[in-house]
Amino acid sequence: MFTSLGINLLGVLICVVAQQFPPRDAAVGALAQEGRSSSRPLEKLPAGAVESPAASRPAKFVPPKDRCLLIIGQDQKHIDDYADTIGREFAGVMAYIAVREPMGLAEFERLVARYPQAVFQVGLIILAGDLEAIDRGERDANVKRIGRVLKNSRRPVYLRVGYEFDYPENHFEPVGYVKVFRRIHDLLSAEKVENVAYVWHSYGYGVTEDLSRWYPGDDYVDWYGVSFFGGGNAETRRKVDLAMTRVAEFARRRNKPLMIAEAAPRGIGVTHGEESWRRWFAPCFEFIKRNDVRAFCFINWDWESIPMFRGQGWGDTRIQINEYVKSGWLLETKKPRYLVAGPSLDRLLGYEP
Repeated sequence: MFTSLGINLLGVLICVVAQQFPPRDAAVGALAQEGRSSSRPLEKLPAGAVESPAASRPAKFVPPKDRCLLIIGQDQKHIDDYADTIGREFAGVMAYIAVREPMGLAEFERLVARYPQAVFQVGLIILAGDLEAIDRGERDANVKRIGRVLKNSRRPVYLRVGYEFDYPENHFEPVGYVKVFRRIHDLLSAEKVENVAYVWHSYGYGVTEDLSRWYPGDDYVDWYGVSFFGGGNAETRRKVDLAMTRVAEFARRRNKPLMIAEAAPRGIGVTHGEESWRRWFAPCFEFIKRNDVRAFCFINWDWESIPMFRGQGWGDTRIQINEYVKSGWLLETKKPRYLVAGPSLDRLLGYEP
């Protein structure tokens, strides 16, 4: 999501191949999608590509009002480190799967085996150059394979189709993106993959254009997502807040639950203790409360240990390495608002394995 990253898409695929997780970032323009065995005509989109909320189906796997899924990411090593040092008091974990190959399936299956009661938030990786191939059906077999793995997990999956669709370096254009989102949805639905909720994820930074141009429609979207990164100066923070609030307001107008789909204190990390908390964590938790965010996905990563992100100012965002941040985090996330994995969570979400 940050143009300063300048991460090229080839690098994204290399990272996935090498480590089975996509270089995270709102900037990582790797979005995801696939397939198009849609029976609906997709060549022409309705005006604004927005449908009436009254006619849309209910969103899937949504916690009650003022309750929030705490989800940790974004690769097995860092998730395990969090679980070992902070505890397993979280609702779910993050994973990434690439459509082109598809890569990331083995990592996902390992996470399911290790955290069998968790919910899973999955970012599908797609390159802009793949949009036409997906639309032509050339990736249908890959989509079906991904669908089988997700279905076999027998867990609720929040699938970010084409995550951060409006991030400029992803080079998506609205009509092609909407067609691909719909195609993937229709293909997985035809395969009876019923444990998936579809997430429409804006990068939420500098959002100035009409988001409805990118919108697949209420019948295709279960959740809205937005990224929460950065710190910077007060003016930058103000602009980011305004952009994210726009996404939150759009979700409210469409009566859809809101997810912070990727989050980390970029630029300040956790190593500054009280300052880190004041400048990033406190505003983030306030945004969650103010906008009744129903899922909060935090990237508990040592960014500098990842070659792709080294030297780009991401820092270390692992909660466990700073006592001040860790204490504040535990105090906040142990409040009733934040949900943890277990049989009662499935019932709360209306999910039946």
